[in-house]
Amino acid sequence: MPLHSFFYLLWVALAERKGRVLAAIGVVAVTVAVVTVSLSFGFGFLYGAIQRAEALFPRSTIVVKPRSLDVMMFRFNAGALSDEVVERLQRLEGVSTVARQLSLKMPLRAEGEILGNQLTTDAVVVGIDEQFVARDLHKPEVFHYDPLSTTPIPCVVPRFFLDMYNLAYADSMGLPKINEAFAIGKTFTLVLGETYLLGGGDAAAGQRGEVLCRVVGFTDNPFLLAGVLIPLNHAKALNQWYRGNLPSSYTALYVEVADLGKIDEVTSAIRTLGFTAESQRESIEKFLFVARSAIAAIFLFAALLVGIASLSIVHTVALSLYQRRGEFGLMRAVGVTKRHLMALLIGEAAIMALAGGAIGVGLVFLGGRELEATAGAWLPRSTFIPQQIFLLDWRVALGALSVGVLISVGAVLPLFWRVISTPPVRMLTETG
Repeated sequence: MPLHSFFYLLWVALAERKGRVLAAIGVVAVTVAVVTVSLSFGFGFLYGAIQRAEALFPRSTIVVKPRSLDVMMFRFNAGALSDEVVERLQRLEGVSTVARQLSLKMPLRAEGEILGNQLTTDAVVVGIDEQFVARDLHKPEVFHYDPLSTTPIPCVVPRFFLDMYNLAYADSMGLPKINEAFAIGKTFTLVLGETYLLGGGDAAAGQRGEVLCRVVGFTDNPFLLAGVLIPLNHAKALNQWYRGNLPSSYTALYVEVADLGKIDEVTSAIRTLGFTAESQRESIEKFLFVARSAIAAIFLFAALLVGIASLSIVHTVALSLYQRRGEFGLMRAVGVTKRHLMALLIGEAAIMALAGGAIGVGLVFLGGRELEATAGAWLPRSTFIPQQIFLLDWRVALGALSVGVLISVGAVLPLFWRVISTPPVRMLTETG
């Protein structure tokens, strides 16, 4: 059959049954739209949440803390994290770095201003090794200790604090919400030796002072939620100023393991030394299981809708084929082969599938981008919310379009085969 004749027959077949063709295109469009939404949301928001969780809960980091001893209502440390312990941990096979954390051992109060509103609160400040927060700095800010410098102390704030302020405190107190860009570079006063609630702290120490701090970054690290972070040597210097040369131990150590295969070995060695070793491996695995289960549930729901749509397409095509028995019988009688007839039927189904698929994908892409822009402006900037809600790109479009074509053509192939296998005389006779 000449190619122009083939396309002419396709055009005639589609033009003569506009109502049923439009109905089939509509079913395919809805089906492809559902598939597109499922794919874009699954690989956008949920996959983004998985990636964000893996970044927030690094599997290669082990938190080392002293064992605790409970006596009645009190809890005491049963060991101390000293520089000697740090050296022993650094010598363990598989350990790349050991970062130290040291709390400021004094009463603290923070005073600052947000858009003309004066705020005062008790504060918790900890010192941390510089390399552990290097990736959280807002360039070109720096985070290091210089005893000769008169500039404010650089500090990194847990982003969780900003979330808490914006999501709860600002609304309840009628204060303006702020973003990271506003906070970077802002300064606040840290009052040493006094608290907001209790006033003066350790009377024996008798020290009181004020230092200026400057925000140089925000961190998502879940290990660093204990308080505002300053360089470790700053914390050592302030502790020495307030308490003298009293011995002090680190509150926590963060052991970075270069080879994930040695996590269990390093953890066991740390516990042998008499310390607790905590890893986020189990937490992240549970989170990943829940997220992947959610993705599977969405895809299962989409598959259910695809199955229902397939039945609708089969019903529509079956009715159309039944009404066209005489046409097919006449075509076979005048010499159209089974192969050509099958090609015509598949061509009709493919055209309807492509048209419906293009409409479905186009509607989702237009609506999805608008919805994402609206949601991006409405959703708060939160530690655990990924920035991307829908993944709208050519891969999602091609995947959804392919699914639409496959179900539209694949679901009706048995019907087509049944038609071309029926003898022409029988089709003409049944038509009457």
